[in-house]
Amino acid sequence: MNLDYVGICELLEGKRQLEGEGYYGITEDDRIVFMPTIQEDIELITANNFENELFEGCREAIHKFSVSDSNKEVYAFGLYADEHNTFLIYINTLDDLKETEESYIKNGIIRKNN
Repeated sequence: MNLDYVGICELLEGKRQLEGEGYYGITEDDRIVFMPTIQEDIELITANNFENELFEGCREAIHKFSVSDSNKEVYAFGLYADEHNTFLIYINTLDDLKETEESYIKNGIIRKNN
């Protein structure tokens, strides 16, 4: 986790106040940089744009899953984001849960309840 990421989290959690105005950007080599102004050659993505794209991506994933053979006994939908700018969608089914549990028992990670 880098310091810029920590700084953004502190702002979002209200642990520190915004210092002036500016923009955070992600470079092609995945560094987060602070810029006091936006350069003309940089594409600006607002929080609203980001939210809309995230929503559309989730909706597309849910639709693809809904018409698949795996769409049975869903018990959880999860959206995971990490500090590497990765978003993952988990749609968990009872069959997958049973398969994971059996794998954990086989590998000695958990014991079977009697």
